[in-house]
Amino acid sequence: MVTVSVRARTGHRTAVLLLAVGVIGGLVAGCMPTSAASEINVVAPPATAIPSGTADPRAAAAVSTYREFVKATNHLMRHPVLPTDSVYPEASDFTRYSVDPVQSQYESFVAMLVKSRHAFRGTAPKSSITVTSIDLQATPYASITLSDCQTKRDRWRAYDTRTEVMNPKMTPGFAAPYGITVTVVLAQQRWKVQTIKPDPAGLCAG
Repeated sequence: MVTVSVRARTGHRTAVLLLAVGVIGGLVAGCMPTSAASEINVVAPPATAIPSGTADPRAAAAVSTYREFVKATNHLMRHPVLPTDSVYPEASDFTRYSVDPVQSQYESFVAMLVKSRHAFRGTAPKSSITVTSIDLQATPYASITLSDCQTKRDRWRAYDTRTEVMNPKMTPGFAAPYGITVTVVLAQQRWKVQTIKPDPAGLCAG
C-alpha cells in the first residue's frame, strides 16, 4: 500500500551521477529500490500549493514511470542479460521508461554485469519518493524532479555467479538512508527517467 502525504519545500539540489550499486569507472552504480514497498510524499511547488492530504495529479504519471523503471532495473540486475535485437526481456525492459543519459548508463552497467558474471540478490532498498518540483514549461521537455530516500541498502548484494561469493566492491556502500535526485521528462508524449544523481550530502532522513 502506498502512503501519500503533502508538505511544502523549496530549493533544488544538484549532485554527481548515480547509476546502480558499486563503482564503475569512478561512477557509483546504484541500488535501485523495489516498487513494492514505496512511500510517496508529494511536495507541491511553492507557486502551486495544494490542499493537505492530496497528491498533485500532474506528478502521478512521472512517479509511476520512475517506479516502473526501478522495478525493471531491479529485475535486470537480478537476471542480467544483453538485449536481443536491442530489446530486453519484457520484465527487465527499463528502456520503455527512460531516455539518455540514464538509459545508456544502465545499458553499460548491465553489460558489465553480464561480462563479469555478476548478479544482484537479496532485497532491493526500500524507497521513499518525494516530488520536489514540477516544471511543465521547461524546454526542451516538461520536467518533474523527484527525491528518493533509500533505506535497507545493505540487503542488496552483488554475487559472482560462478563462485556464489558476494563481491563487496559491487555491494552498497551505505547502510544508512541514502538520498538520490531523479529527473523525469515528458519525451515522445510519455514521462521517462532522464537522470539519477546522489543528493549532495548523500544521506537522507529515511
